[in-house]
Amino acid sequence: MAHSCLFRTDVSPSIGTGHGMRCLALAQACRLAGCTPRFLMFEPAPAFRRRLGEEGMDCQVLAHKPFTAEDAKETAHMAREYGDACVVLDGYSFDAAYITTLKKEGARVLMIDDFVHADRYDSDILLNQNVYAAPAMYAGKTKADLLLGTRFALLRQEFAAAQKGKTAPDVARNILVTLGGADPENVTRTVIDALAALEDAKVKVIIGGANPHRDSVKAACKGAGMDLIVDAPEMHALMTWADMAVSAGGTTCYELACMGVPMITIVLAENQRAVAEGIAREGAGIDVGWHAKVTTRAVEQAARTLSGQKKERTRMARTGEALVDGHGAARVCRTLLDEPLWLRPARTDDCATVFAWTNDPETRAASLSSAPVPWEEHVRWFESRLADPMHRFFIGSDAGDRPVGQVRFSRENDRATISVSLAPEARGKRLGTALIAAGCRRMFADSTLRTIDASIKPDNAASFAAFKKAGFREEGKTDVRGQPVLRCTLTKDTLQS
Repeated sequence: MAHSCLFRTDVSPSIGTGHGMRCLALAQACRLAGCTPRFLMFEPAPAFRRRLGEEGMDCQVLAHKPFTAEDAKETAHMAREYGDACVVLDGYSFDAAYITTLKKEGARVLMIDDFVHADRYDSDILLNQNVYAAPAMYAGKTKADLLLGTRFALLRQEFAAAQKGKTAPDVARNILVTLGGADPENVTRTVIDALAALEDAKVKVIIGGANPHRDSVKAACKGAGMDLIVDAPEMHALMTWADMAVSAGGTTCYELACMGVPMITIVLAENQRAVAEGIAREGAGIDVGWHAKVTTRAVEQAARTLSGQKKERTRMARTGEALVDGHGAARVCRTLLDEPLWLRPARTDDCATVFAWTNDPETRAASLSSAPVPWEEHVRWFESRLADPMHRFFIGSDAGDRPVGQVRFSRENDRATISVSLAPEARGKRLGTALIAAGCRRMFADSTLRTIDASIKPDNAASFAAFKKAGFREEGKTDVRGQPVLRCTLTKDTLQS
């Protein structure tokens, strides 16, 4: 696995924030996998650079003109300097020569794409996260591994962790307006004027710090009694609050879908058209079209109609949640880092699957208690583990999203005890060590843990070998529940060395 990934992208008033935010989502997933993310940008927008600083991520400023041969050489040099095996490119001006320069330096290259450009596909991995992406678009144009569709949508960790399935109110009164970080045509003002006509509506308007019409929008919000939020730090919380939204047709659509928020989309740029149309076609939103042709009256009518249709909003919400589950970044990270599996938090509907694994004869034989576990007892145990803030419970899935095992951690101060088991059909595929290592990397990256302990029955040679290969060190024998066990430990310093 690579120890670090370099993200070459840009954020500015003219480019917008979309490229940067989806790279941030993938960077978060890489960090949870134990890989250090770094950014290289040309004159990064101050707000985005501050966000990277808050995330504890390094950002270097490109010394050369962007998208030139000098840019490619500088990126390759930085990748080599940090020992990066992975470079992520997100932007519309990277060409084949740029990618060739990186690959000559031995970099593993992931290209994030929204359009079909025949000269850009010499990358190792090609990601098109959009609702309209299909293999036929790239047929005969690349030998790259293809990651296509909303299954790979790059959403930040807060969306993956958010609760789903909220109940729609009879009338949608909480309305979120989010039309991108820049909105150079000031479409936000049109939407404000439209929603001002809705009785009893509570409207929150989000703009980016780079919005050139900030003063105008601020005045319009004040006049209409709406809340204005600049560079919203907690977008998922605002989407949790919202009953519906008016959004640009970009990446925000996938965030809204994941959060189960019915949406009205307005196309602000040509690259948003297919997204808005695709979201509407799938049934997760309503597309009112190109911004220059959208009238205040059209937005008002669409919002007024949707706000009163509880059944339709509920259908849109469930459709969106099924379309975008929030774990796309973890799936992409698995491929980028060439890992055999990816992790997601366990959820309520995993109960029956874990029950079957728990009562598998080999699992029982390896456990400290070999007696079968009754269903009622398992349900109580499972629900208590999900609810316990000192317990972390993950499901490991393979490239086809098939669950292959579970790994759990019971925390106490800066130590935790690990428990792990594989699905019967996953045994013999060298996934035990991968599951242990992935879980430990995630815990060390996402908590204050310093040490992880494991207790292994002395006759369980396969389990001991898996933990040893994952970096655990035997500390001697002890007793647990009156039974002798081998005590093994893994420290954060050992994992990072």
